[in-house]
Amino acid sequence: MKNKKAIIEKFGAFNEIKIIESPIPEPKTGEVLIRIEASTVSSTDITIRKGLYPLLKDNPPIVLGYDFVGIVENLGEGVTNLSIGDRVADICQIGGNAKYLCRKADELLSIPQTIEAIDVAPLILSGMTAYQIFKYAACVETGGTFLVHGGSGAVGNILLQLCRIHQVKTVSTTSTSKLQMVESLGAMAVDYSSENYFETLQKNTKEGFDATIDFSNQKSINHSFRLLKKRGRMILCGLLTTQKKMESKTFLNFLTFGLEFGRMMLKKALWNSFSSKKTIFFGIVDSKKDFPERYQNDLNELIELVISGKIKPYIYQVFNLDDISKAHQCLGNGKSAGHLVISMN
Repeated sequence: MKNKKAIIEKFGAFNEIKIIESPIPEPKTGEVLIRIEASTVSSTDITIRKGLYPLLKDNPPIVLGYDFVGIVENLGEGVTNLSIGDRVADICQIGGNAKYLCRKADELLSIPQTIEAIDVAPLILSGMTAYQIFKYAACVETGGTFLVHGGSGAVGNILLQLCRIHQVKTVSTTSTSKLQMVESLGAMAVDYSSENYFETLQKNTKEGFDATIDFSNQKSINHSFRLLKKRGRMILCGLLTTQKKMESKTFLNFLTFGLEFGRMMLKKALWNSFSSKKTIFFGIVDSKKDFPERYQNDLNELIELVISGKIKPYIYQVFNLDDISKAHQCLGNGKSAGHLVISMN
């Protein structure tokens, strides 16, 4: 039996992804071998594939896949907290789009057998980003208001459902083709491609929003900040448009990216110092690293919401591993919504 995995030998377009086979790895001391059941393709995977992810220290060849859920198949020496047959998951940055993977046992998340792998895979990275933003960063109470940019996305669709559960009024920007989907999740949908979308957002809040989340660029962040009420909170996450400045790796683009990021950090410092409004950067990797027990407890709560039917991750399409380049293409063209899942079965 071989290990099948999706690799890139150089950074680039989706057609750079190759499916190769190699021997199944052996777990080292403190590690376990995991047979992966499912993983996802997220915007971060695309950023990694293009070589634009600032936290990635590895160079190609690399195995893609920022997250996974799977079954423990073998134990390395010294592992006592897990048993063969246990179901686990993790945020791994790279390596999740494969049949088998070795990971440190003490960093893994415990996953119940009572939920399908395809349903739990969207929760590990995107779902938990939404859950912890709502719980710890946004701090919106029942009856409050939340402006969610990109409500049709992997983080956004979970966030809108959490708001609906807690009776938080949501307004969400999205593209024309996804307005109906966003409305089905309980939000008032606003087409961000319309010329007067900012004025439309203003009309839908008299006193301002209690919180907003923004994945976008300088102009959007300025608008979001202006739409907050006093003591409102703006959560910045991803900053996808700013990252795209580096798609062509020229000195000018690197300089532009650096200037934009520096300007954003300056704005954050000034806003937090001289305004009652608060601007917060949220990173799920740091959250898991700094508060591992809290992360596991929150994941248990989120999984229970899915099992009980109160939240249903919006899965746009399930791909097999051989078709992962199609998943990257699908996400990259902007037509998909919610989550793209890779099934290894």
